[in-house]
Amino acid sequence: MIENLDKALLRAQEVLASPESIRRICISGRAKGKQPEQVRIDIRPVVLKSGLHWQVVSHDGKRDTTKNLALNELSLAKLFEIGYANILIESTSQEISLRLTKSGDAQLSTKRVELDAAELSHDRSKERLLSADDEIFIELGISDHNGKLKPSRSDKFIQVQEFLKILSHSLDEKRDKSQELKVIDLGCGHAYLTLAAHKYLINQGYKVKTLGIDERQESRERNIALVDKLKMSKEISFQATKIANLELANFDIAIALHACDTASDDAISWAVKSGVEMI
Repeated sequence: MIENLDKALLRAQEVLASPESIRRICISGRAKGKQPEQVRIDIRPVVLKSGLHWQVVSHDGKRDTTKNLALNELSLAKLFEIGYANILIESTSQEISLRLTKSGDAQLSTKRVELDAAELSHDRSKERLLSADDEIFIELGISDHNGKLKPSRSDKFIQVQEFLKILSHSLDEKRDKSQELKVIDLGCGHAYLTLAAHKYLINQGYKVKTLGIDERQESRERNIALVDKLKMSKEISFQATKIANLELANFDIAIALHACDTASDDAISWAVKSGVEMI
């Protein structure tokens, strides 16, 4: 349903009047012409010594910044003004999705659900979509041979986790997992995200085939040796070519991060022209 943005934000804010029923709030996306400093903001209720508060975790793609707000200090409208385009509110009884339209209005949808109450402990351990002891992190040198995260590689580990969170929120839950999911990484470099995305999707029950594209032949050779060692060569392949020279092909998901020069534009252009479902 399309409606005035201010009215839609007010309706969303009213849901927060019962904070104990809120499981999570996710603010993400980017409004046209805006560039928020944070990639995404996750909010959930937590119990502190002084009572119930909102825990606000801001993600900039590398690090998480956490702060706690009193219940009356959280304003969805003020957060949205920063330049975000989407709000998802998940409670025990309903899921509310607000998306900013090109016209500046809001597309508001509500779905009835029946979910358990959220864990309100302030010291809840951080959710990791792919644990540090996964074999890919060990082979990539992010974790040591015992599966413990190397302090010097924590930034890369966090970056991968943030990317996986974005990927997880973008997946179509109704998709038939028995159908093969084709993924392409445009500008894969050393294949950190290539491998992480592939392994995460496999863990979610998808049948996945992944292709990594990088113009450097040495990257291709290194990555092929890596997936051979991981016994993933039948599922993941690599090609050495410039994105601009890559023939259009059918893929379900295209990923590209930290591409240099015109590679970001080339990646988006290629994915759009190829009709990729999720970019």
